[in-house]
Amino acid sequence: MDLVNARIVTDDVAGLAGFYASVIGAGAVPNDYYVELPTGGATLALCRRRFTEADGCGAPLPVTVAERVILDFEVDDVDATYARLTSLGVTRVMAPTDQPWGARSAMFRDPDGNLVNLFTRHS
Repeated sequence: MDLVNARIVTDDVAGLAGFYASVIGAGAVPNDYYVELPTGGATLALCRRRFTEADGCGAPLPVTVAERVILDFEVDDVDATYARLTSLGVTRVMAPTDQPWGARSAMFRDPDGNLVNLFTRHS
């Protein structure tokens, strides 16, 4: 089984698509319902929850739990990428840090509050 797509549900598809297009350097055709951004081996998709989607009891599901999503992006230079993204006004969570498992990583929040982790594996 191969993961080919990660999808974030948001109330601002066009805005979040523009943000991630800037983050990963990909083109996006913005619209208000669904956008896919190629990221190399997989796709980042952004979509709006349809009013027909509900939980098992028929109640609409809120889009409020940003802690459920962490996107991991492998980059060539964590420090340079983090500096570039900081200029976009992201909410910084963790400055570039060497991790005990052999990676250097940094973390920030996207405009919807989802966590984004940047990492480079140590050689």
